[in-house]
Amino acid sequence: MKLAKTPQGYRRIGLIGLAVVALLAGLIAATSTFPFGKETYTAELEHTAGLRVGEEVQVAGVGVGEVQKIELDGKHVKVQFTVDKSIDLGRDTTVEVKVATLLGTHFLLVSPQGGGELKSQTVPLAQTRVPFNLQDVINETGDLSQRLDVDTISKALNEVARTMSATSEEFLPALEGISSLSKVLARRSEEIGTLLDSTSSFSDQLAGNTDDITGLMRQSNVLLTALLSRRQDLHEMLVDLRSLGQELTTLFKQNRGKVGPMLDSLNATIDLLTRNHKTLGQVADMLGPTARYLANATGAGSWLDQYMPEMTPDGLRCIQEGNCR
Repeated sequence: MKLAKTPQGYRRIGLIGLAVVALLAGLIAATSTFPFGKETYTAELEHTAGLRVGEEVQVAGVGVGEVQKIELDGKHVKVQFTVDKSIDLGRDTTVEVKVATLLGTHFLLVSPQGGGELKSQTVPLAQTRVPFNLQDVINETGDLSQRLDVDTISKALNEVARTMSATSEEFLPALEGISSLSKVLARRSEEIGTLLDSTSSFSDQLAGNTDDITGLMRQSNVLLTALLSRRQDLHEMLVDLRSLGQELTTLFKQNRGKVGPMLDSLNATIDLLTRNHKTLGQVADMLGPTARYLANATGAGSWLDQYMPEMTPDGLRCIQEGNCR
């Protein structure tokens, strides 16, 4: 469409420009009022703690939204804020007002916890925290100072001063002892730090071996359970062992006169065998070949088959035959 350069054409251009500006303003207002990609929640706070509309909402230190509205609701404050739709807030979610800078800026820290969903998209008062307000502390201190009995406090301080003055001889050595202890701790700071590091390492090792320790305790529990179940059997066995010991003691007492000489003879025999240990070894070594030769000589019949030259003199046969010359 082509507009003529006439007053009517300029009027149309103005109206079209105004319509475009109004449309853009409406879009901006809609964006700020109805944030796209955001979910709106409400938190019940004890007080605002200085929190203002427009301040940031964080989850794990990352900005995910902003405070939209703050209003009084009875004895607490309701804060409406937005969070990215990608973040799920469980039924145990907590909200806390944090101080961002020393200049007084704040942010709302949201900690998603638990399963399910928040009831009515609202974090209840029991799950929210606010920092201390300096003005509230000053006001409470002022009210407290008005309720204090200054005269009584003054008398108490004077009494403390007199007591410390009277016990200065005992009090000063105590302070000197505390000072000496502080100096020792200062000189041993490195050793104390090393000790604390070692303690921390030991704690870490215990934490790392928790499963092993738990398994050992379970096995010990199984062993103790088995011992308890066998307690009666063990008791009966110990009773029997005690009876056996008593019987053996009685037996040895009754036969002491016979057992003593027998043990003496046994000891003498052992001493004799010990002294002749080498000779007995040689006899044992020769016994095998001798037994083998004897078996070979007697294995052919009921006679001894053995050749022994020079066993008998040469003239014995001729003497028997009577032809010796």
